[in-house]
Amino acid sequence: MRLYGKEDLKTLEYLLNLSVVLEGLGRSEQAEKSYMKILDLTQTLREDHAPRLVAMTSIGIIYILSGRTDKGVELHRKCFEISKRSLAENHLETLTFMVSLGNSLGLAGKLGEAEELQLKVLETFRQLGLNQHPSALSAGINLADVYFEQGRTTDGITILE
Repeated sequence: MRLYGKEDLKTLEYLLNLSVVLEGLGRSEQAEKSYMKILDLTQTLREDHAPRLVAMTSIGIIYILSGRTDKGVELHRKCFEISKRSLAENHLETLTFMVSLGNSLGLAGKLGEAEELQLKVLETFRQLGLNQHPSALSAGINLADVYFEQGRTTDGITILE
C-alpha cells in the first residue's frame, strides 16, 4: 500500500483480486475481512466508487451463503440504490445490481419481490434491445428459479426456452 497509497485504484484492485481468490479457495471469513478492508479504505471516497460497490456486493453474497440473508439483501439493496442515484435506473451497471438484488431476494425466500424485480429487469433489457446481455440472461435464470421455488414449473421452463 505504500507504493500507490491506500486509496489508489491499483491498491484497491489488488485487494479485490485477493478477496476473490480467498473466496474461491473457500476462505469466506478471510475474504469477508479483505472486502471489509476495502470498504474501510474507501469510506472517504464517493459512495458509488466501483471497488466499494464490488466489495459491498461480494460481502452481500458471503452473507447470503452463510445464512445471513437479511444482511446480504440489505447490502445488495444499498448497492442498487446507490447505482440508481448516480447512474440511472436503466444503466447497465444498475441493472446488474438489480439482478443481484433479485437473486438475493429469491435466496432469502422473498419470492414475490424477487419475481417482480427480475421481471422489471427483463422488461428493461427488452426495451433497450439487450435481451442477450449476460445480466439479462442471469435475470431470466433467476426468474426461472423463483418460478420453480413457487411450484410454477411450466412458467420456469418457458422463461428458459
